[in-house]
Amino acid sequence: MRYKTIAITIIIALICLSCAKNNIEYNNDTNYQEFTLSEIVHGSTEYLGLLENNMLIYFSSQDKQLNYYMYNLATQKNVKLGNIKGNYVLVDSAAMLNNKLYFYVTTILNNGFENILYTVDLQEHKLEQIEHKDNSLYGVYTFSFGEKIIALKNERYNDTIVTYIDTYSPTIDKWEKYLINSYNETERKGSALYVCCTAGEDQYTIEDRYNNKQCKSFLVTYDSEFEEKNSILLSDEVKKFIDENRITEIRIWNNFFYLKNISNDGFIGYIKDNKKIEKIYSDKQLSISSSANSTDEPIFYIRDTNTFFTLDIKNQKVLKHYAREPYEFLWIITSSDAAVFDINKNGKGTQQIYVKRWNLEEI
Repeated sequence: MRYKTIAITIIIALICLSCAKNNIEYNNDTNYQEFTLSEIVHGSTEYLGLLENNMLIYFSSQDKQLNYYMYNLATQKNVKLGNIKGNYVLVDSAAMLNNKLYFYVTTILNNGFENILYTVDLQEHKLEQIEHKDNSLYGVYTFSFGEKIIALKNERYNDTIVTYIDTYSPTIDKWEKYLINSYNETERKGSALYVCCTAGEDQYTIEDRYNNKQCKSFLVTYDSEFEEKNSILLSDEVKKFIDENRITEIRIWNNFFYLKNISNDGFIGYIKDNKKIEKIYSDKQLSISSSANSTDEPIFYIRDTNTFFTLDIKNQKVLKHYAREPYEFLWIITSSDAAVFDINKNGKGTQQIYVKRWNLEEI
């Protein structure tokens, strides 16, 4: 999880507004394009969603204010969406639902934090705040699940930590809490949710469950009604990775399993027969591509190198690749059929590369 005190930051969302075909102009008809966002916004870039049409949704920080814009790559025109004032902590997470992009922004207060859910309406071209406040700690990942926007939240009350799945249903403007767990640190009793994600019709969590002060950790699967479907006791290998440093992110796609800790170390495994998780690969700075849709196949990469990995679904492993040039990958963001690589190119500053998935050898 990347918690960012605001410098200049960008959210990118390549949005499908209709059934129009992608109208990016490709070099030599190769489904490949290089571009430089520094011509648009001066500063660092950060991405939350790449979808099917060529729109960039980004925000910049100036005088303790976030200014949000929609930029059309084809027309090179900006539309201002709105602004948010104050000091903030950001998490690189957003979710698409019904042509809206949802994400949390954490406001820094004198006595703590306040998490506020925002949405960008991609048809009306405006930023909206959804009124909801809670006592949860900062760092909230956002997912769509059915017709809900969900996030794992945690609240501390003295020596007791309460974790739960907070849900928002936009169509009926309703908030609900599910899977409420309570853990007492002094007595070492109870249970706690650590991370969550969605994959299709399933939701996954990593959970610690205490029995007679002995802790066991599980990967737990829930259905759309938040009823438990399956639980896998984590192996010593997975548990060791979790215990070495606090886990901040989990992603699951087609039985491939990914964990990241607060030091940005990554662990890739495979869920075998819904009974165990077998390790495939782990490394320092092993990151996963960002996506606003849980159905998008991920790409893995090692930050600040030119190394990336794709999935070999048939053989249940990852394939290692190197960029043709000594790029340093800063970020990768994916959609169903494309990816954007944010790179440091030969020490000459950042640049972005748009490429179709079947054309990754161009990188």
